[in-house]
Amino acid sequence: MKRLIISLAAAITAIAGMSASTVAPDSIIQIDNARRVTVTDIDGTVAISVECPDTTLTFTHAAARSHSVRSGSGLFSNLINRQSRHSGKGSEWIFGSVSLGITGAPGAQIDIEPAKSFEISMLSFPGIRYYDGDEAFSIGLGYTWRNYRSTTGRRFVKTGENSIGIDRFPEGVRPRMSRLHTFSLQLPMIYEHTFPCHVYNTRFMIGAGIIPAYNAYGSIKTTWTDADGHRGKDFHRGVGLRKFSVDFMAMMRVSSGLGLFFRYSPCDVLQGSSPRFKSWTAGAALLL
Repeated sequence: MKRLIISLAAAITAIAGMSASTVAPDSIIQIDNARRVTVTDIDGTVAISVECPDTTLTFTHAAARSHSVRSGSGLFSNLINRQSRHSGKGSEWIFGSVSLGITGAPGAQIDIEPAKSFEISMLSFPGIRYYDGDEAFSIGLGYTWRNYRSTTGRRFVKTGENSIGIDRFPEGVRPRMSRLHTFSLQLPMIYEHTFPCHVYNTRFMIGAGIIPAYNAYGSIKTTWTDADGHRGKDFHRGVGLRKFSVDFMAMMRVSSGLGLFFRYSPCDVLQGSSPRFKSWTAGAALLL
């Protein structure tokens, strides 16, 4: 805008001393004997006032200003226009992206089946994002719900007040499933960068961050069918869950409102005398 104002003022001042009042071919306008040229900018409209000996001429130019709608990782609002960006700096409230993925447990003494184990997570609910053009950093509160499930003949068993172990199913019963359930409160801190290239008409974005978590709850549940066809169930809380952990997460947006992510925790899920194993999750994130 300043460049436009300076250019217009310089052009008018340069022709102000001319003596003819005719319009030259291919010229928009020509002004002679101008005494004063005033250029003002009011809310995007440039006004040029030229004072001549017998009249005053005023010209206006409305400069178009782009307006970008920020939708953040907002619940539902992300589906509308998550790919747009401000050209400057600022911040916005966000209300989470919902993710669903399969979960594995490397190092576990029981065969955790990723196809039957899953995670449901809300990244930030609520949170705040600080952005600067195509770069952004967000921090917020969220939660993660995980199920580690096995149907291969081994089960989680209660071994103490705050510990569990792994054992085989008793003879004569048909195993159905055994699972470990955990619930965590988290504080995700995510950096994002949006590229000018497009994937499925959406600007391509990648992100990475760390997710400190407080693991608030854990339980085990085992079900089986005995020789008479009756179903049995064993359920216990107090599994020796590690109270604090840190996950690493990488993600990318592949279309409007949809992304992919991978999450890994180098911390053991359980502690004390309970079995030790790590966890990973891979899946899709809505409203990313």
